[in-house]
Amino acid sequence: MNQQGPDYQHYSLSELEDALSQLDRERFPDRLQSLQEWIEKRREEQSAEQLTEEEAYYGEALEPVPAENKLWVWFWQGVFSCVLILDFLVMFRQSFVPAAWWEEWVFVQVLIYTIVLSCAFYFFVSKDNYFSRNLKRRSRSGKFTIVFAPFLIAMFLYPFIMYVVPSAGHELSVNNRYEYTTHYQLKTRTKGCHFRALINAAEGLASSTLCISQQDYNSMPPSGNIEISGTRSMWGLTVIAYRSTR
Repeated sequence: MNQQGPDYQHYSLSELEDALSQLDRERFPDRLQSLQEWIEKRREEQSAEQLTEEEAYYGEALEPVPAENKLWVWFWQGVFSCVLILDFLVMFRQSFVPAAWWEEWVFVQVLIYTIVLSCAFYFFVSKDNYFSRNLKRRSRSGKFTIVFAPFLIAMFLYPFIMYVVPSAGHELSVNNRYEYTTHYQLKTRTKGCHFRALINAAEGLASSTLCISQQDYNSMPPSGNIEISGTRSMWGLTVIAYRSTR
């Protein structure tokens, strides 16, 4: 009778691990030792194969990232983090109405800055840095990011240029008390400013969105005229108070 055990030489790592889980260790101690040796060998081979694939894929990117490239990564992370934070602040508490002249230039500014930042982004990812390495590791999400980068940049730039920039200019400028009346329409949405009033352009001020309380939302008519008061400068108006009028 042939007492020779299985030939583990042609087993894959998963097959070896499966055989080990089903082995009677007390009855076949020799097979146990052989299985453990082959499993360790297969794991070493697998690690070597992964390393070879990474070397073939990344090439020189496996070298340490230059210190200056790390600084650029931190710089871009800081820039985009600031833009995102300010955008979210605008989304959750919108109380600034930009000037009409500023609104006329927003599209042009978004287009120009999107082109410039997109070119900078593509140049940045073409270099060897942690960000470009991560994009290469994530094939699907990396391709999505590269293809749709200009659209994502434009999407985050619009609220930043439309509201954050003139709001900052307003705070640094001379402003005076101002009141005006315009038409509004109540709206709701699931994110950001949940209860809001869409106000029409009037008296040199652009159309905008005004965050309101739930109590005001429930008490105000769905549409009508609204009297808005606040501080105004050449950049726009910061809303201090509002009330619907008949």
